Amino acid sequence: MDKYFTANYINADSNFGVFNLQVKEVETKEYALFCVLLNILQRGCPTKPSRYLSKEIHVGEVNNTLHLLSKEAPDWRKLIKGGEKSNQYPANTFYYQIIPEYFREYPYLNQIIIPEVLITDIVKDNSDDFIKQRVDFYLPQAKLVIEIDGKQHSEDKQRLLDQKRDNFLEKAGKKVIRITSKSIAYRDTELSKGITQIKRCIEENKKTFDEYNHSYELCSRPESIENELKMICSIRLQITILELLRNGIISMKDAVWKLSICSHEASGYEKIALDDLMIWLDNIFTLAGVEHDIPKIQLEKADAKGCIKIDLSVLKIATPSILTNDNTIYVYNLPNQEEDYFVLNAAEPITYSIDDTAAEDGTETTDRLNPKRSALLFFMVNIFAHEKFRTGQERIVINALKRRNTIGILPTGNGKSLCYQLSALLQPCLTMCICPINSLMIDQSDELNSTGITRTAFISSDLIPEERKRVQNEFSRGKYLITFMSPERFQNEEFRDFLAGMSQTKSGRFAYAVVDEVHCLSEWGHCFRVAYLNLIKTINRYCSDAVIIGLTATASDRVIKNIRMEFEMKNRDDIISSSSFDRKELDFKVKQANGNKKKDVLFELLDSYRKHYNNLFEPIGKQSRCGIIFTPHVNKEYGCFSVSKMIANRYNTEVKFFSGKRPKKWDGSDFEWTEEKRRVQEGFKNNEFTVLTATKAFGMGVNKPNIRYTIHYGIPESLEALYQEAGRAGRDGEKAQCLVLYSKENEKNEKRIKEVLTNENTTVDEINKVLNDIRFDGGDLYRQAFLFSKGLISLKEEIDCAVAILSALKKGERIISEE
Repeated sequence: MDKYFTANYINADSNFGVFNLQVKEVETKEYALFCVLLNILQRGCPTKPSRYLSKEIHVGEVNNTLHLLSKEAPDWRKLIKGGEKSNQYPANTFYYQIIPEYFREYPYLNQIIIPEVLITDIVKDNSDDFIKQRVDFYLPQAKLVIEIDGKQHSEDKQRLLDQKRDNFLEKAGKKVIRITSKSIAYRDTELSKGITQIKRCIEENKKTFDEYNHSYELCSRPESIENELKMICSIRLQITILELLRNGIISMKDAVWKLSICSHEASGYEKIALDDLMIWLDNIFTLAGVEHDIPKIQLEKADAKGCIKIDLSVLKIATPSILTNDNTIYVYNLPNQEEDYFVLNAAEPITYSIDDTAAEDGTETTDRLNPKRSALLFFMVNIFAHEKFRTGQERIVINALKRRNTIGILPTGNGKSLCYQLSALLQPCLTMCICPINSLMIDQSDELNSTGITRTAFISSDLIPEERKRVQNEFSRGKYLITFMSPERFQNEEFRDFLAGMSQTKSGRFAYAVVDEVHCLSEWGHCFRVAYLNLIKTINRYCSDAVIIGLTATASDRVIKNIRMEFEMKNRDDIISSSSFDRKELDFKVKQANGNKKKDVLFELLDSYRKHYNNLFEPIGKQSRCGIIFTPHVNKEYGCFSVSKMIANRYNTEVKFFSGKRPKKWDGSDFEWTEEKRRVQEGFKNNEFTVLTATKAFGMGVNKPNIRYTIHYGIPESLEALYQEAGRAGRDGEKAQCLVLYSKENEKNEKRIKEVLTNENTTVDEINKVLNDIRFDGGDLYRQAFLFSKGLISLKEEIDCAVAILSALKKGERIISEE
């Protein structure tokens, strides 16, 4: 059997096949561990090699994609069709004679033109009209189909069928050029026209083909890219060995592995790659508590007997003419480098048993008396490049790996996301992460990409319906290791049907359902996000294997109690909290300013920051001094749109704004606003500008290290909201300013609001009447009352919380919840 893979340690062509495998795939505990390592090696494309491999084979950053091109044309003669009776093979003539003769400026062209490609593989549409139908040639880099037409194509019936095919392909964005066999035979003007059309298509994709020209020059001098080729060979050899292990062809119980490895373009990497793989294997077996010995590896000559023969090439394409020896495992390039062949290597979830009694916050985990913790640290170091666990992280990961529902409460900036991400990668199953806001999904996905974990996706309202459907389908097929989504997704009947169908398949197993910012489950579920109300029940029903991990930076005792009830959590040991939530690097201050003076105070603050921080409004890369100004609204005078314009005009600088909904005064459609939000978020993360005004839609979880100040242009919704939003600052550990600027209601309105809302006997109608009678004049107590009046769950407790915030703000206290 043949298996296809998409994997690489460097930015290069990544599609290859392992041919002549004897596939058995009998599930054992060891099988699941091999699946975990296969997923880890394929977690990104490219992904980052281990520290050992990076040290032994040093490769600099490969900016442009390195395309792997041989000087020899692939031998497709067994595949390309022709007429045996007439002894006419115009397609072969085109491929082996016309291309080299007419496209000399592209000497690699027959390396990337693929013959006999299924239409359904080109269009990704299993239309019944074209099942099992093939095109003569396909050039993916130019989205070009080339058809070689014999005499039969001049007949009316066949011409209609050809036109139907062409229309189908062109509707999917593929251009079709037809060349007759006659013009190929006579080299006439019709052939010249066809060649001109093909060259025009290539020129339309000039940037891509310039990359291929450069890569061809490099591949023609393999010594110039020696280490790059070694890295590519290494990951292909490692994946091949893992497949041999998974299928029982070799075993960890073997005393010796006898391997004969014939590498065509590189040498001297084999032992390094195999030693590196053994380090991974040793650590995953140790972590799982599976007894094992490390087999010795004996590298034999090509003619040796009694060994496994592996023929590996990173430049040659696998064709029927090459794969001739059934006793050899071939590892060769695939012709189509545009496809992504990754699918989760799935098995039953693994229950790890790790003693965490010695796992004190912040301690080293390399104690020889606890090798499992040392193994866990190995995976964190080699996947996420962190030298040690931060406070609370290790205990959360260990609890999750024991497959226990877990609530993790860590301070902002203490790496909550790593807890579920590391746990997820150590399971041979899918993980989904439920996020409250779209900006958080995008941010976490981008953060993972930067660490070499690209097998992620998000399903959100920001995606157009077609893209959302595509991602959802790929999610159900196991194309992603971690998928982000909103709680509303679980209200969608079609999505629940997907989950139900996935649970019946091998690749549809779930390791974890992560509820990020889990305090929203309690705080928002009874208010304006009803999707949270039945979220846990829905997960338990449709993803019964999934362990639930809830993560947050702050939650009161009442909120934790509600979450425990939802999780059906009886053991308090499954609630893991940091010993301290005080962000000492953050300096909290409060200022009061009523009416128009609020704007003047804001400018005074920014003026003082500009004196304190050099180049406050200048984007200077990672050294930029960035700030976020949180506003209570999108629109109106105190909305993020108006405030951004006000600041931009005052300081003659670029100020962007961010909100969940499109501002009324912003020109453009909802779809364009979705695109704009993404650009703003990426631009702020990349230090293209330094000041952002935002609603709470940007206030949770988004990770940017160099935010030096936050300003709340109005009182935040709660202690938790203040901690979350102000917690965007100082994530690099450096000092940052966090200021709340609030205004007071006029005394008459303030007295009336307090009388109504602090009375336990007040009805909903009475609350609404008061709020409708009182006009919003910029006061923050009114806003607080409006927010909390939307739900009557623990109303008095919420109002007490609002009053506590006001009291603390007035006194200028540090507002850090340690509950």
